[in-house]
Amino acid sequence: MLTEWKRITQRGTKEIYYADLKTSSEIFANEWDKRILLTSLEKLRKLFDFELYAFCILNDRVRILIGGLRLKASAVRHMLATLLERYECRTDQIGEYDLLPPGMMVRSCVVRIESEQESIDVLRYIHLTPSSEGYALSAGDYWWTSFSSYRGRYCWPMVDAEAVMQVLERQDRQAQRSLLEYHRRAESMRNPVPECIRNGEYHLLDWRRDYVPAGNSEENLNETFGA
Repeated sequence: MLTEWKRITQRGTKEIYYADLKTSSEIFANEWDKRILLTSLEKLRKLFDFELYAFCILNDRVRILIGGLRLKASAVRHMLATLLERYECRTDQIGEYDLLPPGMMVRSCVVRIESEQESIDVLRYIHLTPSSEGYALSAGDYWWTSFSSYRGRYCWPMVDAEAVMQVLERQDRQAQRSLLEYHRRAESMRNPVPECIRNGEYHLLDWRRDYVPAGNSEENLNETFGA
């Protein structure tokens, strides 16, 4: 896949990363919360100079697939911390002062993607999260993902779906149909976690100085969030 990205952009090789940001409180519980987060992500896309290939926003987490020239894991983690800071600032401006409690814990997982197949596997996994986690009967019924951009329905302006489809169309003239069929098969199997991200490590995300309450550490993350 990295070779294909180079051919498409003709600017250099892109690094692809999967990122999962998980909070201990449902701070994205309503539609307005999700809109604020997505708007913040769109602004950071320009600031950090990355392409957004897939996203899914749930009540307590956001999963994304991004790529950029010389992108590093440390930059992705910094972007996630900045995303929460921007989100907090925006919610304060509209008077939602209780959305981010001082004791809230945040953990993140950032994994470098090595191949085209891994990228498609992760793309599929992100899109099917709402159905596998009980937010919707079918992934296509959930609004706050990039799935509709690949289905030819609503195209989110911040999603670089065309770049992904250009890669797939080099190998398959029916790329969109094949991709959707791949999603359907995986959804019938309850959205298995791709091997490439299955063992990704989660770490506390230091997004604001006082976000970790006394007594909490990485040792009890599994107890707090669940294995």
